[in-house]
Amino acid sequence: MEARRRRWTLGLSLALGAALVAGCGAQPPGSGQDGNTIKIGVLTGLTGDYGPWGEAGLEATRIAADEINEAGGIAGRKVSLVVADNGSSVEGSVSGWKKLVELDKVVAVLGMESDGAVALLDESAASRVPVMCPACGTPTLDTKGGDYVWRLTSGDSDLGVALAQVALKKTDRIAALTQRGLEATESISNVFIKAFERGGGDVISDTRFLGDANSFSGDLETAFADSDTVLVSSGLEPGTRLLREWERRGHEGTLFMIPELITDKTLKIGGGKLQGHAFGVSPAYKSDSPAYQTFAKKYKARVDKEPSPALYEPNYYDQLIITALAAVAADRAGSEVTGQEIRNHLAQVANAPGVAVHGFMEGLAALKAGKDVDYVGASGPVDFNDHGGVVSIFSELVASPGGWKQGQFIELNPALRDE
Repeated sequence: MEARRRRWTLGLSLALGAALVAGCGAQPPGSGQDGNTIKIGVLTGLTGDYGPWGEAGLEATRIAADEINEAGGIAGRKVSLVVADNGSSVEGSVSGWKKLVELDKVVAVLGMESDGAVALLDESAASRVPVMCPACGTPTLDTKGGDYVWRLTSGDSDLGVALAQVALKKTDRIAALTQRGLEATESISNVFIKAFERGGGDVISDTRFLGDANSFSGDLETAFADSDTVLVSSGLEPGTRLLREWERRGHEGTLFMIPELITDKTLKIGGGKLQGHAFGVSPAYKSDSPAYQTFAKKYKARVDKEPSPALYEPNYYDQLIITALAAVAADRAGSEVTGQEIRNHLAQVANAPGVAVHGFMEGLAALKAGKDVDYVGASGPVDFNDHGGVVSIFSELVASPGGWKQGQFIELNPALRDE
């Protein structure tokens, strides 16, 4: 009898233990906690067209994670970054999302690019896991962002206008070469062309090419037939091949490039042939601000170079600081730190009114003191609008011997916008 009771008790204990283990393994998406850490996903292009941005951005994100953990973490738990390479593709973004959200149970996903973010609009809302886009330009988010997808830069609706203004200062005739089938390339071209024409310019040709074409000779001939000034809007890999063919075939002229092409790789084409003849635009950072100076010093110490004017490193840093402050705000309000609660507190820690804070430790102290905070980060003020976007300040970029150099600040002309 006693032996049977022991066997029954042991069986019940094993059954309860199995149920507890199963319950722990069945955490809902966005829970992201294992008792000692809070898991945050980084889903970005470490390979493919967005590799330069993803690699630099990941280092910037890790700087933010170190800062958070050195300050004691979130509610006493360390931040653990779970990194996935999306290969700079929509397919990689979707598969990476499933791993991070369904298997790793992260509370937020950072580092997304435009095409992947658009593909995951519905999925992020269904999973209640917020997505942070450090550099998404897609106009789709102008109206569909702000639920679970947020971005730390102005969209292509502004960037395309800024680039058109730079071009209009130098010419009134231009041809356009645009990679077909990519949200990131076609959206900027469409905005640029409308703004350029509104400003009195003439777009004499609009050539849409396939990124996987074996040769771009016909596209180049069309673009340069009647103009020596051309907009080039493409991903990095096809754009690099196109520019090399441009150089081999002896074309000359002035090029205006979208951010996807503003890299050291393009500067090396033709032994520096682009220097002084290629221009772009990018969000401008206030290098004298406390947050930027602190970040830039840490970035230089980590990777042994200054932040680039075009790789959005400050945005990658800020995305994690804001996410962490939102998690702290949720915890201080007595809520569990989940994706849903982080999403609910993002605007609270990013937007005015509140005491201005320039880093995680400063924001943590203010929140613990019961104060509202207004995060002003390395990328500048992060004041989310109703659609989860911010307003960026832009500057002109010029291809120069020492790299892409920041030029004049650009005040957007509202008459050129497509309102």
